[in-house]
Amino acid sequence: MQMSVAASRAMLPRYNWILSHQFNTREDILTYVNLLINSPPGSIWLAILGRWRPDGTDWGTHAVPVLRTSQGIVVMPTNVRSMTLENYRRLLTPTMDPNQVISNLEFPNRVLRILVTIQLGDLHQNTFDVMVSNRNCTGEGEGRRGTGGFPTSTSVNQCSSESGRCMLQ
Repeated sequence: MQMSVAASRAMLPRYNWILSHQFNTREDILTYVNLLINSPPGSIWLAILGRWRPDGTDWGTHAVPVLRTSQGIVVMPTNVRSMTLENYRRLLTPTMDPNQVISNLEFPNRVLRILVTIQLGDLHQNTFDVMVSNRNCTGEGEGRRGTGGFPTSTSVNQCSSESGRCMLQ
């Protein structure tokens, strides 16, 4: 699970990622799926799933995107090479039925035992955005206390003149 959180933060670092609790019982998973259904349209999560075979063997984890649309929840299957296009399209149909959402999170011959989500939150306000000057080392002008831009290796304390970088102060 922590690898999924780290990968999400690495791929979209400018967003706050909201980690849910871990849900381990069918009742808790059902309650949480209802909460997802009642979330505002446009909400998106990365669902981290712990699944077993019905006989209790072959434990595995998987992650899938989950989107709340105006028509319901869509679970987007991933890594399903053997699935037909028709079945894939069917699974992309939004649903407001919590049992159907759980069924879509499960896989044939797998039972969902653990559910954790990472929700894409608001844009992260990096404190350095307002403290670090991008492309202006003079200490004068609009950006003298920070430009508010996302600092990059090519812009932090880079002077707009030909002199190159200035000293980090």
